[in-house]
Amino acid sequence: MVTLEGTEGTITLSADYHLQVVSRGEASEEDLVIPHHEWASSPWNAIQDSVHSIQRHWIECLASGRTPETSGPDTLRLLDITLGAYESAGSGQRYRVGSLS
Repeated sequence: MVTLEGTEGTITLSADYHLQVVSRGEASEEDLVIPHHEWASSPWNAIQDSVHSIQRHWIECLASGRTPETSGPDTLRLLDITLGAYESAGSGQRYRVGSLS
């Protein structure tokens, strides 16, 4: 489903939610369990649970005055990077983050 490679190792999540982390020659593996919600349906239950979790997080942050993990400025920066990637792919030119804003 997704593999992330970095300078410290690799993280792989397969379609059956098997997670493998390899770092500095050591590997750990686990099968992730997606919480069951009566209103969720397969195969979308993981996505539906993530929406539930992020909304709960936002409500907790609003109630406590904390900044959410996914703040407005962070979301706008991600949008800038995403749109810039499309622009770069279309033009063949490098994209400088922040040049669309």
